Amino acid sequence: MSENLIPEEELSNAYKEALETKVKKLEKALQEIEIITRNMTEFNNAYERIHSIASKGLEVTK
Repeated sequence: MSENLIPEEELSNAYKEALETKVKKLEKALQEIEIITRNMTEFNNAYERIHSIASKGLEVTK
């Protein structure tokens, strides 16, 4: 039965790759949100809050 198990190192690498892919997708989404809301803050305070959250999220990923 143990011969059917995936080695721990292989699982760890697969997990790291999946996590890196997810982080890249989230970073891209934050970049788009930051760009879209950049000039909208003067129209609505909610956009300022959204823009701020996206900007702070991008700081964490750099």
